[in-house]
Amino acid sequence: MKTVTNAAGIVYYNASNQEYRISIHQPGTYDSVDIGIVCGTLPTALQVDGTPVTVTGTFKEYGQAPSQPLPAGSTYYYLEVSGISRR
Repeated sequence: MKTVTNAAGIVYYNASNQEYRISIHQPGTYDSVDIGIVCGTLPTALQVDGTPVTVTGTFKEYGQAPSQPLPAGSTYYYLEVSGISRR
């Protein structure tokens, strides 16, 4: 489990799993990205693929193999969002 505070991210929608994800690049790295599968519902205005956001929340262990292959450096988590806004 780890937390993020006011992290820059991008909203993506995975149609095959019908879920929103927020991708957060890890500062100081070339290819490390945390992908948080959003627990709960995003505000309607942010439910647009590619929306840049600032997010605060908690990443929790995903605990299973991703349904699709991930690019190198990517890690899946569940993401409990405690604050989010458009950048």
